[in-house]
Amino acid sequence: TIKEALPRALATAMQDISDQIKESEVLAGCTGTAVIIRDGVVTTANVGDSRCLASVSMAPDFAEMGCSIFPGAAFTKPKNAQARLTMDHRMDDSEAEVKRLTDAGVVVSRLIERTSGVEVGPLRAWPGGLAVSRSLGDGKAAEAVCAVPYVTRFDLNQLPPDVGQAYMTVASDGIWDALKDSEVVKVVMKAKTPGRAARRLGYLATVRRRLSQKPDDITAICVNFSRATLEGEELRAAQETGAFAEYLDQAIIVLADK
Repeated sequence: TIKEALPRALATAMQDISDQIKESEVLAGCTGTAVIIRDGVVTTANVGDSRCLASVSMAPDFAEMGCSIFPGAAFTKPKNAQARLTMDHRMDDSEAEVKRLTDAGVVVSRLIERTSGVEVGPLRAWPGGLAVSRSLGDGKAAEAVCAVPYVTRFDLNQLPPDVGQAYMTVASDGIWDALKDSEVVKVVMKAKTPGRAARRLGYLATVRRRLSQKPDDITAICVNFSRATLEGEELRAAQETGAFAEYLDQAIIVLADK
Protein backbone atom coordinates (compact mmCIF):
# COMPACT_ATOMS: atom_id res chain seq x y z
CA THR A 1 0.00 0.00 0.00
CA ILE A 2 1.00 3.65 -0.39
CA LYS A 3 0.94 4.02 3.40
CA GLU A 4 3.56 1.28 3.73
CA ALA A 5 5.58 2.40 0.70
CA LEU A 6 5.96 6.06 1.68
CA PRO A 7 8.55 5.55 4.45
CA ARG A 8 10.72 3.44 2.15
CA ALA A 9 10.36 5.95 -0.68
CA LEU A 10 11.39 8.85 1.57
CA ALA A 11 14.43 6.96 2.85
CA THR A 12 15.45 6.02 -0.70
CA ALA A 13 14.99 9.60 -1.91
CA MET A 14 17.16 11.03 0.84
CA GLN A 15 19.92 8.53 0.16
CA ASP A 16 19.75 9.27 -3.58
CA ILE A 17 19.97 13.02 -2.97
CA SER A 18 22.95 12.55 -0.68
CA ASP A 19 24.70 10.31 -3.23
CA GLN A 20 24.08 12.83 -6.03
CA ILE A 21 25.58 15.64 -3.96
CA LYS A 22 28.69 13.59 -3.28
CA GLU A 23 29.00 12.46 -6.90
CA SER A 24 28.89 16.09 -8.04
CA GLU A 25 32.09 16.62 -6.01
CA VAL A 26 30.37 19.27 -3.90
CA LEU A 27 31.89 18.80 -0.46
CA ALA A 28 29.21 20.76 1.37
CA GLY A 29 25.97 19.28 2.64
CA CYS A 30 22.76 20.13 4.43
CA THR A 31 20.05 18.89 6.73
CA GLY A 32 16.79 17.68 5.22
CA THR A 33 13.16 17.32 6.33
CA ALA A 34 10.49 15.93 4.01
CA VAL A 35 6.76 15.87 4.77
CA ILE A 36 4.02 14.13 2.80
CA ILE A 37 0.35 14.64 3.73
CA ARG A 38 -2.17 12.14 2.35
CA ASP A 39 -5.67 11.22 3.56
CA GLY A 40 -5.13 12.88 6.91
CA VAL A 41 -1.83 11.10 7.56
CA VAL A 42 1.41 13.07 7.87
CA THR A 43 4.57 11.08 7.05
CA THR A 44 7.82 12.83 7.97
CA ALA A 45 11.47 11.93 7.35
CA ASN A 46 14.51 13.90 8.47
CA VAL A 47 18.29 13.93 8.74
CA GLY A 48 20.11 16.61 10.71
CA ASP A 49 18.44 19.19 12.92
CA SER A 50 15.70 20.77 10.80
CA ARG A 51 12.69 20.06 12.98
CA CYS A 52 8.99 19.41 12.35
CA LEU A 53 6.66 20.22 15.25
CA ALA A 54 3.00 19.21 15.49
CA SER A 55 0.55 20.94 17.82
CA VAL A 56 -3.19 20.83 18.44
CA SER A 57 -5.80 23.04 20.02
CA MET A 58 -9.11 21.90 21.44
CA ALA A 59 -12.39 23.33 20.22
CA PRO A 60 -13.23 26.68 21.91
CA ASP A 61 -16.22 25.33 23.86
CA PHE A 62 -14.15 22.62 25.53
CA ALA A 63 -11.24 24.96 26.20
CA GLU A 64 -13.58 27.31 28.07
CA MET A 65 -14.96 24.41 30.13
CA GLY A 66 -11.41 23.50 31.17
CA CYS A 67 -11.86 19.97 29.85
CA SER A 68 -8.92 18.02 28.53
CA ILE A 69 -8.59 14.46 27.35
CA PHE A 70 -4.88 15.16 26.88
CA PRO A 71 -3.75 15.39 30.53
CA GLY A 72 -0.14 14.70 29.67
CA ALA A 73 3.31 16.22 30.03
CA ALA A 74 3.31 17.15 26.34
CA PHE A 75 1.02 20.11 27.07
CA THR A 76 2.12 23.72 27.20
CA LYS A 77 -1.35 24.50 28.58
CA PRO A 78 -4.27 22.18 29.49
CA LYS A 79 -5.94 23.00 26.15
CA ASN A 80 -2.89 22.79 23.86
CA ALA A 81 -0.42 20.01 23.07
CA GLN A 82 2.77 19.70 21.05
CA ALA A 83 5.02 16.89 19.86
CA ARG A 84 8.05 16.61 17.58
CA LEU A 85 7.68 14.58 14.41
CA THR A 86 11.44 14.60 13.77
CA MET A 87 14.63 13.87 15.67
CA ASP A 88 17.48 16.35 16.09
CA HIS A 89 20.55 14.39 14.99
CA ARG A 90 22.93 16.18 17.34
CA MET A 91 25.48 14.23 19.32
CA ASP A 92 24.80 16.35 22.43
CA ASP A 93 21.21 15.12 22.39
CA SER A 94 21.71 11.43 21.64
CA GLU A 95 24.01 8.95 23.36
CA ALA A 96 22.84 6.33 20.86
CA GLU A 97 24.11 8.43 17.93
CA VAL A 98 27.45 9.00 19.68
CA LYS A 99 27.81 5.25 20.23
CA ARG A 100 26.88 4.51 16.62
CA LEU A 101 29.57 6.86 15.37
CA THR A 102 32.31 5.84 17.80
CA ASP A 103 31.64 2.14 17.12
CA ALA A 104 32.34 2.97 13.46
CA GLY A 105 35.66 4.58 14.36
CA VAL A 106 34.50 8.20 14.22
CA VAL A 107 36.04 10.63 16.71
CA VAL A 108 33.38 12.63 18.56
CA SER A 109 34.70 15.70 20.38
CA ARG A 110 34.35 19.46 20.72
CA LEU A 111 36.54 22.16 19.24
CA ILE A 112 39.46 23.27 21.41
CA GLU A 113 39.95 26.99 21.98
CA ARG A 114 43.57 27.65 21.02
CA THR A 115 44.51 30.20 23.66
CA SER A 116 42.82 28.58 26.65
CA GLY A 117 42.71 24.95 25.60
CA VAL A 118 39.09 24.80 26.73
CA GLU A 119 36.51 22.72 24.85
CA VAL A 120 33.88 24.91 23.16
CA GLY A 121 30.74 24.47 21.08
CA PRO A 122 28.72 21.34 20.31
CA LEU A 123 30.03 17.81 19.91
CA ARG A 124 31.32 17.22 16.38
CA ALA A 125 32.09 14.17 14.26
CA TRP A 126 35.64 13.93 12.87
CA PRO A 127 36.80 13.92 10.14
CA GLY A 128 34.67 16.72 8.79
CA GLY A 129 33.77 18.41 12.07
CA LEU A 130 29.99 18.23 11.51
CA ALA A 131 27.75 19.12 14.44
CA VAL A 132 25.11 16.62 13.25
CA SER A 133 25.41 12.85 12.96
CA ARG A 134 23.26 12.55 9.82
CA SER A 135 23.08 14.78 6.77
CA LEU A 136 22.73 14.99 2.99
CA GLY A 137 26.02 15.16 1.12
CA ASP A 138 28.97 16.38 3.20
CA GLY A 139 31.68 14.56 1.27
CA LYS A 140 34.34 15.47 3.85
CA ALA A 141 32.45 13.78 6.66
CA ALA A 142 33.09 10.28 7.96
CA GLU A 143 31.17 7.53 6.18
CA ALA A 144 29.16 6.82 9.33
CA VAL A 145 27.64 10.31 9.06
CA CYS A 146 24.84 8.96 6.91
CA ALA A 147 21.61 9.96 5.18
CA VAL A 148 19.41 7.31 6.82
CA PRO A 149 16.38 9.30 8.01
CA TYR A 150 14.26 9.24 11.13
CA VAL A 151 10.73 8.55 9.90
CA THR A 152 7.39 9.07 11.66
CA ARG A 153 3.70 8.82 10.85
CA PHE A 154 1.22 11.25 12.43
CA ASP A 155 -2.40 10.20 11.93
CA LEU A 156 -4.69 13.21 12.21
CA ASN A 157 -7.66 10.85 12.03
CA GLN A 158 -6.76 9.52 15.48
CA LEU A 159 -7.11 12.92 17.12
CA PRO A 160 -10.17 13.13 19.40
CA PRO A 161 -13.28 14.75 17.93
CA ASP A 162 -13.06 17.77 20.23
CA VAL A 163 -9.69 18.79 18.75
CA GLY A 164 -10.70 21.57 16.40
CA GLN A 165 -7.35 22.63 14.93
CA ALA A 166 -4.01 20.98 14.22
CA TYR A 167 -0.82 22.77 13.23
CA MET A 168 2.55 21.78 11.76
CA THR A 169 5.73 23.84 11.69
CA VAL A 170 8.78 22.79 9.67
CA ALA A 171 11.85 24.97 10.20
CA SER A 172 15.64 25.04 10.11
CA ASP A 173 17.74 25.20 13.26
CA GLY A 174 17.95 28.97 12.79
CA ILE A 175 14.44 29.01 14.24
CA TRP A 176 14.72 26.25 16.84
CA ASP A 177 17.99 27.47 18.36
CA ALA A 178 16.39 30.88 18.93
CA LEU A 179 12.86 29.90 19.97
CA LYS A 180 11.50 27.20 22.28
CA ASP A 181 8.92 24.75 20.94
CA SER A 182 6.30 26.31 23.22
CA GLU A 183 7.07 29.79 21.84
CA VAL A 184 6.66 28.55 18.28
CA VAL A 185 3.31 26.98 19.17
CA LYS A 186 2.04 30.26 20.65
CA VAL A 187 3.04 32.22 17.55
CA VAL A 188 1.45 29.70 15.19
CA MET A 189 -1.83 29.54 17.11
CA LYS A 190 -2.17 33.32 17.38
CA ALA A 191 -1.42 34.06 13.72
CA LYS A 192 -4.35 34.66 11.35
CA THR A 193 -2.72 32.68 8.53
CA PRO A 194 0.14 30.16 8.19
CA GLY A 195 2.06 32.69 6.08
CA ARG A 196 1.89 35.31 8.83
CA ALA A 197 3.00 32.73 11.36
CA ALA A 198 6.07 31.82 9.29
CA ARG A 199 7.02 35.49 8.81
CA ARG A 200 6.59 36.18 12.53
CA LEU A 201 8.80 33.22 13.46
CA GLY A 202 11.47 34.42 11.03
CA TYR A 203 11.34 37.94 12.46
CA LEU A 204 11.60 36.82 16.10
CA ALA A 205 14.47 34.44 15.37
CA THR A 206 16.34 37.11 13.39
CA VAL A 207 16.04 39.66 16.21
CA ARG A 208 17.26 37.22 18.85
CA ARG A 209 20.17 36.07 16.71
CA ARG A 210 21.27 39.63 16.04
CA LEU A 211 21.20 40.40 19.75
CA SER A 212 23.26 37.31 20.53
CA GLN A 213 25.52 37.90 17.49
CA LYS A 214 24.89 34.36 16.25
CA PRO A 215 23.57 34.64 12.67
CA ASP A 216 22.25 31.53 10.94
CA ASP A 217 20.03 30.49 8.05
CA ILE A 218 16.33 30.85 8.87
CA THR A 219 13.58 28.96 7.05
CA ALA A 220 10.04 28.24 8.28
CA ILE A 221 6.94 26.63 6.78
CA CYS A 222 3.63 26.56 8.67
CA VAL A 223 0.59 24.43 7.86
CA ASN A 224 -2.86 24.53 9.50
CA PHE A 225 -5.36 21.67 9.51
CA SER A 226 -8.99 22.55 10.27
CA ARG A 227 -11.21 19.76 11.59
CA ALA A 228 -14.94 19.47 12.09
CA THR A 229 -15.69 18.91 15.78
CA LEU A 230 -18.49 16.92 17.40
CA GLU A 231 -20.60 18.19 20.26
CA GLY A 232 -22.95 16.88 22.94
CA GLU A 233 -24.18 13.31 22.57
CA GLU A 234 -22.24 12.79 19.32
CA LEU A 235 -19.01 13.72 21.08
CA ARG A 236 -19.67 11.47 24.09
CA ALA A 237 -20.58 8.56 21.82
CA ALA A 238 -17.37 9.01 19.82
CA GLN A 239 -15.24 9.18 22.98
CA GLU A 240 -16.81 5.99 24.35
CA THR A 241 -15.63 4.04 21.33
CA GLY A 242 -12.04 4.44 22.54
CA ALA A 243 -10.82 4.78 18.98
CA PHE A 244 -8.99 8.05 19.57
CA ALA A 245 -5.59 8.85 21.03
CA GLU A 246 -5.56 9.92 24.67
CA TYR A 247 -2.27 11.78 24.28
CA LEU A 248 -0.97 13.59 21.23
CA ASP A 249 2.11 11.41 20.95
CA GLN A 250 -0.11 8.31 20.80
CA ALA A 251 -1.15 9.43 17.31
CA ILE A 252 2.52 9.45 16.26
CA ILE A 253 4.37 6.26 15.28
CA VAL A 254 8.14 6.08 14.79
CA LEU A 255 8.73 4.01 11.67
CA ALA A 256 12.53 4.24 11.42
CA ASP A 257 15.12 5.62 13.83
CA LYS A 258 18.30 3.67 13.03
